[in-house]
Amino acid sequence: MVHHGLVIESLVEALVVDMRTSVHGELSGRNQIVDHLLDLRLACRDNVATLAVIDRLLGELPGRTTVANAWWLEALVEIERTHRSGMAAAAQTNATAPASQQPGTGAAPLPRRRPQL
Repeated sequence: MVHHGLVIESLVEALVVDMRTSVHGELSGRNQIVDHLLDLRLACRDNVATLAVIDRLLGELPGRTTVANAWWLEALVEIERTHRSGMAAAAQTNATAPASQQPGTGAAPLPRRRPQL
């Protein structure tokens, strides 16, 4: 995927690039940062390590109404690094797993969850 002239490997990386370029000044609104973290959480729902980082950041989010942009930029770097390492590990696992263990190639389909009433 090419995004703003950069080769981007995933939606998460594209979101991080957009969020990083939208930072101006010293402070950002806390609600906006929460929204961004939730958007990132949704985009990387298959990457458990990145989900854990985002959940931790949501719990540690400083400020009542504003967040220092320095904190936010560091958080974005941590999310991006964790996501990349998780993607690399998943790619390596898929490359070394036998065909019968790769997603979508097993004999039995995954059971469906029943909707909760």
